[in-house]
Amino acid sequence: MTQWVDQLKEGLPDYAKDTKLNLDAVIKRSSLAPEEAEAIALAAAFATGNGKLVTFIRSEEHTSELQSHHDL
Repeated sequence: MTQWVDQLKEGLPDYAKDTKLNLDAVIKRSSLAPEEAEAIALAAAFATGNGKLVTFIRSEEHTSELQSHHDL
């Protein structure tokens, strides 16, 4: 569910080490369920107007996972 975090981190430069660590802490090691953490990340991307991140998180691979959880 959170493979997108690893993909996102791979695209960050080496000097963004703190950002990479924060992504792991906030999304992958959260006390929230993975689906909830991903939904919050998507909401934050929308709230900040980061269209590239919204598109990345909502890629077809992830949208189906989010949609199946939403349908429950």
